[in-house]
Amino acid sequence: MIEAMFAAAMTLAAAGGGQQVAPPVVERPFPSFEGRASVTIDFWCRYEAGGGRRCDAAARDGFDLPEDAGRWLETRTGPRPDLVGTGLRRRVALEFKPGEAQPTAVRDTDRHWEFWWPELTDPVWSIPLESLDPYLSYLPAPPERRTLMTGEIPLQCGVRADGYLDLCIFERPIEEEMETVIANRARAVAANVRLEPAAADGSASAGRFVRLNIVFDGGATLGAEPASENPVTLSQPDPEMMSRLYPPGALEAGVEATVTLECIAQAATGPLENCTVIGEDPGGRGFGPPSVAIAETLVTSPFTIEGRPYRQLVRQRIVWRLH
Repeated sequence: MIEAMFAAAMTLAAAGGGQQVAPPVVERPFPSFEGRASVTIDFWCRYEAGGGRRCDAAARDGFDLPEDAGRWLETRTGPRPDLVGTGLRRRVALEFKPGEAQPTAVRDTDRHWEFWWPELTDPVWSIPLESLDPYLSYLPAPPERRTLMTGEIPLQCGVRADGYLDLCIFERPIEEEMETVIANRARAVAANVRLEPAAADGSASAGRFVRLNIVFDGGATLGAEPASENPVTLSQPDPEMMSRLYPPGALEAGVEATVTLECIAQAATGPLENCTVIGEDPGGRGFGPPSVAIAETLVTSPFTIEGRPYRQLVRQRIVWRLH
């Protein structure tokens, strides 16, 4: 894994001259609950071109929703450029109570995804799993930890236009510590397999998802450990770009933030790809999308095993500071 911290040199704009601003009036989105104490609504949102999301809503227990219920949630979320064209949709369950203006998130987690793309059941691989170095599943873990890396990780992955896989999601919950370790390695391995443009039936591979089962056996004899090199960040972000992309509301409020992303370092020297936000502190202030844009301008060297380059899952941290 690689980490880098970057600070934006900013000049904080002066706040208003002591004038008090009345808090906005917030109306409840669905005022009629027909005598119910609360109503939970399931929103299934899929991500469209440009990063916006299209949501459909279904209330539990037969509550009659207005036709624009999904649109209500669409207008209350920022763009996600990291999810453009991924074919993923996410479930967000919100609980609405008659006496409260804001809903409560019952389930709003980045682990609850599914593909709305169709499944590709007969893929033709140009770079199959079997062609990869077996050590790719275990490096850079130290030998003493490697022996504990045993199990199977079932994945669903979207197929990009270039045949590589994108945004793999787990088919079951990943909970235990060691299982989390091998799950992250499974995603790194999956980033290196590649499909032919057409499936066995002649249909296009891109825009569909495939299933993979990555098997780990830390007790297996792999032979002498090969020489390897981790990716190295070779460039710095453009300060003017960070200044330009600093979220206006956060700038006015003097808010600083740290955003953690997972990205793919290419199998050649070049910019990071497919960055997704996995942590944002504080959240909800608009730092996620610009952090993705900045991270994907950073150039890294490739991960190599015995000189052979591989795509690698890396962690990148962007720190926003006002000076």
